[in-house]
Amino acid sequence: MIRRAALTWVAMIPVAILNGTIREVALKRVLDDQPARQLSVATASVAFLVLVYLIMREYVVDETDQRLLVLGLTWLAATIMFEFGFGHFVDGKSWGELVHDYNIVAGRLWPVFLAIEALAPLLIKRFVMHQGIGIGGGQRPQGPRPQGAV
Repeated sequence: MIRRAALTWVAMIPVAILNGTIREVALKRVLDDQPARQLSVATASVAFLVLVYLIMREYVVDETDQRLLVLGLTWLAATIMFEFGFGHFVDGKSWGELVHDYNIVAGRLWPVFLAIEALAPLLIKRFVMHQGIGIGGGQRPQGPRPQGAV
């Protein structure tokens, strides 16, 4: 599952770049900066959940909630490191500009995306188990296997 998890996070990078490009090129033509950013957070959140579903749906049902939460928190940490590293050293943004995106009181919704990212593995597990899809020819997944089970 570790490879799938890494693939999922890496696959989100071009999706996020595309989402940001659409925000800058299209949304900001019809919306002010703040509403465009807020809508962009919503589309990025949906895109990430769809991506996690497509890549991880057959794997999350076999994992414990604790392990899935650790995975989500790992994605969260990687995203924050990537955002600050790329944003500052490649894109040339100041640390203050980068931190400003975390100010939910000022209407910045980036922390909402980060919360969804951290919870995505658990959310997808719940969705897959509720829908009864993913493993065994459409049979309802049974959840984590006991230790030592084959």
